Amino acid sequence: MPSRFRIQPSGLYPLHLLLRIDAHQLAWAPSRTIWKLAFEAFLPLKKLLLVLLLLLVAPLAASAARYFWIGDGRGNWQTADRSSAGLLPPAVAHPEAVIRVFGARTVRWRGIFAVHTWIVVKEKGAPTYSRYDYTAWGEPIRTNGFAPDGRWFGALPETIVAVDGERAVELIPKIRYVIENYKFRNYGDYNAWLGPNSNTFVQAALNAVPELRAVLPPTAIGKDFPYDGRWIGVTPSRTGLYASIAGYVGLAIGWVEGFEVNFFGAVLGFDVRRPALKFPGLGRLGFAAGQDADWLRTTTCRVNTGRPYWRTRAPAPGDPDRRPRCGWPKLPGIS
Repeated sequence: MPSRFRIQPSGLYPLHLLLRIDAHQLAWAPSRTIWKLAFEAFLPLKKLLLVLLLLLVAPLAASAARYFWIGDGRGNWQTADRSSAGLLPPAVAHPEAVIRVFGARTVRWRGIFAVHTWIVVKEKGAPTYSRYDYTAWGEPIRTNGFAPDGRWFGALPETIVAVDGERAVELIPKIRYVIENYKFRNYGDYNAWLGPNSNTFVQAALNAVPELRAVLPPTAIGKDFPYDGRWIGVTPSRTGLYASIAGYVGLAIGWVEGFEVNFFGAVLGFDVRRPALKFPGLGRLGFAAGQDADWLRTTTCRVNTGRPYWRTRAPAPGDPDRRPRCGWPKLPGIS
């Protein structure tokens, strides 16, 4: 056999690339042809990686452009508004037990990427709410450091979880147990990226109440941090599976969580149950994650009618009593 047709031992080629190359071609092809065949075998995977990279980078670039060109309207974060957003009625006027999870964009440029979440609970008949944050200063777990539904340094919070009544009575002890026994509670434990941070803390509490089937937004960086040391297991709602490499790279597939890919904190995915796309920086585009109807039945809007409603919205600008108003009408089949 002429030497110019022999395969030169110029290096080893990955087996998974060579499998798509005909053995007869390998036996007679020059070295440069092998490189060409290997490149052609790798090309589909290369295109997939480029698309994935584009889907991760483009939303972050859009979020950054919005921040730098439009701004967040908060001004100086040190003097920003932290007053009540009017999403909760006065505790004394609402005797039922309450569970809320709120979220708002983080401070300054970090708001390009992430939200800060916190937990609010109130036992039945209690005269005050209890708010729990996980922060970067002092001891991480901060109790009642801010108004229960307060703006997060000027950013208006959104309601992620809302449960009232007897259901809340059942779940509050589970949430309090997680808070009181949370592993990362000492000075210096907080780590903004990739965790443990505020979103890790809230996710740990939600994991204790899978019945809620609550899902934190894709901008809740840190929610995928393996605070319990597990890199593989069932999803928080117990409807799927997840796998993670120390929170840096991960994959979750579940009926409630949908499909999520975590790449160094940037979450990309989609939801079929409540159709939506999930993008890093931009968040969830589509139907709100919400909660199941069985749980929505216990969430009430008592300001005007006292009847169960799908959700409440923030008060309109200039509203003199700054109370929430009932939002979307009651869903069929929810009494």
